[in-house]
Amino acid sequence: PYLLSPIATWWFQAIAANLLMGEKPTALTLMRECAAGSPLGRSTIRSRLAGDPRLAQFRDDPEVLAALAEPASSR
Repeated sequence: PYLLSPIATWWFQAIAANLLMGEKPTALTLMRECAAGSPLGRSTIRSRLAGDPRLAQFRDDPEVLAALAEPASSR
């Protein structure tokens, strides 16, 4: 699974690069893997998207929001 370090630079990360190159399906797959692997991964991607002006168009994208949604709690 893809893991994203919260201390690594975002500028050339695979998620950002794929979104910028128009490879949204690949970026979404990486987001899902990263979000499933760690809650910190999910929050890191959210904060990086929020702060990266190059990716402003993806901040409210329904597919991106779904990929980064909190998992449903199981009771």
